[in-house]
Amino acid sequence: MSDIDYNSLDLSFIQVSFDDGILVIVNKVNARNTFVASLIPELVQALEYADKDDRVRVVIFTADHTSPAYCSGANLSDAWHWNGIDPDTIADHDYRDAAGQVSLAVLRCRKITIAAINGNAVGAGATALQLPFDFRVAWAGAKIAFPFASRAVSPEGATSFLLPRLLGYSAAAALLLSGQIFLPTHPLLNRLYFTILPKREDVLPAALTFARELASSTSAPSIVATKALLLHAPSSAEDAHIIESYLFKKMITGNRHDLVEGTKSFKERRSAVFTDTVDHMKEWAPWVG
Repeated sequence: MSDIDYNSLDLSFIQVSFDDGILVIVNKVNARNTFVASLIPELVQALEYADKDDRVRVVIFTADHTSPAYCSGANLSDAWHWNGIDPDTIADHDYRDAAGQVSLAVLRCRKITIAAINGNAVGAGATALQLPFDFRVAWAGAKIAFPFASRAVSPEGATSFLLPRLLGYSAAAALLLSGQIFLPTHPLLNRLYFTILPKREDVLPAALTFARELASSTSAPSIVATKALLLHAPSSAEDAHIIESYLFKKMITGNRHDLVEGTKSFKERRSAVFTDTVDHMKEWAPWVG
């Protein structure tokens, strides 16, 4: 699917723009970009469109750098009643936390995803709007906090799955159990970020430059296969060898344009021009295609 007109989408809480293979989603909920229920369907919809749109190679999520926050977390004035809905009215096994819905939407997106954190990020701003992304580019002055223990709630946004995988159990425990505020440069956090920049207004431009490099130098089927392997990591080296061997064989025997182009451009010492889409992968890897 590649006929989506992003300018015509009826959106109130995010702003979406598409250019040269890059979809930029800007958080514009309110002054502090609180994590409100109305944001979720719009963000999930944009990510689903990006996943299906062959033109989109990279997705960037960010906020206006003049806003006080990238995302300041949930609006606590509604006492955790999302859209006025009392959680007590929902059966325990039917309840799904809002941040987790966003995290899963990001993880399901088969395109490269980048979080450009150009302001303070608290709660969902530190979990769902950062952890599931492939890359995180951050402003050095951004205040990052996982304040759940200080708010008498438990972590959400698939944080208990993502944070230990990204930083290890020790750092994840320190961040979650203390609830303290940290800067991206702190030893507990700095490994989370691909790039940390001194000026907040430079975060999005840096993310865009990096996104253009990725969009022009990577093959879409290779990105999809690699992300699937990383997200659904096998439980043993033997299992990894089996599934990697299967995917590798299919990739090199498919005789697709990108395989030929990748080899040819390398030999000719020039930039590759990749054009393959992921549709053909459904034939032999439906879980990634």
